[in-house]
Amino acid sequence: MKLRNILFAMLFAFAAPLLLTACDQNDGPMEKAGESMDKAVEKTSEKMESAGESMDKAAEKTGEAMDAAVEKTGEAMESAGESMDKAAEKTGEAMDAAGDKIKDATN
Repeated sequence: MKLRNILFAMLFAFAAPLLLTACDQNDGPMEKAGESMDKAVEKTSEKMESAGESMDKAAEKTGEAMDAAVEKTGEAMESAGESMDKAAEKTGEAMDAAGDKIKDATN
């Protein structure tokens, strides 16, 4: 958003003197050149605005994709943590059972 504002400010600073000097009604070669420049500045302005909007949309989509990836990563980590807890519990149970067998064998 800031880039677009900076570009518009630069375009305005460049175009303002041209637009102000193009107020005469003379249709000489300088007037025609001024009108051509006015049209070029207008087209450039429109394209810059369109590019700024495209950049905003792309940034928004990127942000949404990053949010979704973070959410999926969090879910995967939570699931992995639950699996590790279950595995640790089963390991503990197996060790307890093995300890019981060792006690029974030595008695």
